[in-house]
Amino acid sequence: FAQYMDVSSFYEDVVEKGVRPAIPAYTPLVSAPHVDTASFLAGVPHAAREGRGMIATPDTLVRTITRCWDADPAKRPKMRDVHVALENALLECQLGSAAAREFWRKHFTGDEGSLLEEVPWYTFSTQLALDTGAPLFSIRKLQPLLAAGETVTRALVDSAVRWFGDFFTPAQEPVIEEMCDLADSDWFCGDISKDLADRWLTDRDNLVFLVRTSNTAPVHAPFTISKRRNGKNLHRRVQRLTYDPAADARYAVEVGGERGTITARTLPQLIAALREIKNI
Repeated sequence: FAQYMDVSSFYEDVVEKGVRPAIPAYTPLVSAPHVDTASFLAGVPHAAREGRGMIATPDTLVRTITRCWDADPAKRPKMRDVHVALENALLECQLGSAAAREFWRKHFTGDEGSLLEEVPWYTFSTQLALDTGAPLFSIRKLQPLLAAGETVTRALVDSAVRWFGDFFTPAQEPVIEEMCDLADSDWFCGDISKDLADRWLTDRDNLVFLVRTSNTAPVHAPFTISKRRNGKNLHRRVQRLTYDPAADARYAVEVGGERGTITARTLPQLIAALREIKNI
């Protein structure tokens, strides 16, 4: 509610005067020197994380606020209902994928029905294997991508979905297969920073490379190829063409010359194609 400069003026309008200001669909993302931006963005919707500078207001939160503001006190929700609604609003913020939210709601609730913030890796991996039909030994390979040690958080699941796409149903098992192939690839380093990649590549042999995930624009450019060439470190983005796991061309990278662009269904296939034409 940008029209209010402080809580007092908001309280006066809403509580004392009965004003019901319109709930904004989006709120501008304002930088502040005391805010840990990385931690903050981990808990807000994709509109902000994708660099559009806006935070989307979750639908669940809009409905809850509207009900709480009902002129008839008898129609306002009970606090338990408000608590559940706020948990779901937070889930909408932390998991941008509807499939991911459904998976989490279905399987990870506490003793009193509240949604868990994090779950043990064993519990998550077992449930994922049951829902997708993928072998448990394959799912277990994904621990470095989906867990911090022995714990799975919503933020880690959300990052994986943005990099690879949904992987919660049998129809999406090809995504799990791709993730497993990456886990077995010695050139895939997962979520490491550009600085760490540069330090690792320094003084390496010519054309040594690694592939890492990208957090800058993971929907459109989920991966970066970092390589050593002629004494310099070079970084090249891998573009996403579609999330459809059945599509023949899901990723692309510019190679220049007559070939222009190389496409492939999976990231390992793309790397193999680049190696074949000696353009990694």
